Amino acid sequence: MIQNNRTKILLIVIVILTIINIAAVATIFLKLQKHHADSFQFRPPLGLDEDSIKNMPGPAFMMDEIGFDQEQRTAFRNSRMNFRKDAEPLFREIRELNAELIDEIANEDADTGRLASITNRIGSLHARVKQLTVRHLQEVKLVATPEQQKQLRDFYRELITREGGPMEKSGKQYRYRHGQKRNNQFN
Repeated sequence: MIQNNRTKILLIVIVILTIINIAAVATIFLKLQKHHADSFQFRPPLGLDEDSIKNMPGPAFMMDEIGFDQEQRTAFRNSRMNFRKDAEPLFREIRELNAELIDEIANEDADTGRLASITNRIGSLHARVKQLTVRHLQEVKLVATPEQQKQLRDFYRELITREGGPMEKSGKQYRYRHGQKRNNQFN
């Protein structure tokens, strides 16, 4: 009888713990799904009109944070639209060259000279995109007040260093956490 009661109690505890674990896993799963859905930012294709760009969260956040007035916002949008118009064909060509690169790599007897040529062309296009980016950032800086230029510098630093790749990000992303500069073993 005692053994029977212990077995029943143990079975009840196991069932309760199983239900709690299932509820916890389901809660975590649902929270993660909600977080990913909330954090997803739609990035429309290049070449959109002014109204589409105006409603994008990134630039609007930056303009609000820096305190751009309506005239500055218009200048920013115009510069950004020009950047997108000029950069779109470069991005398209980069995508095409990437496809060629993959095709060549997939060949059993891949031509290293052709691979080098394709990568050099991709690098050249990236350099042109970077030049367009710099031009856009300089145009935005010209319409900013001296105080806003100081704030822009922080936005620019984040924008440019984000392109450093995974090692750059993983190595430095917590360097100024909690207001302290931390030494980084990867520097």
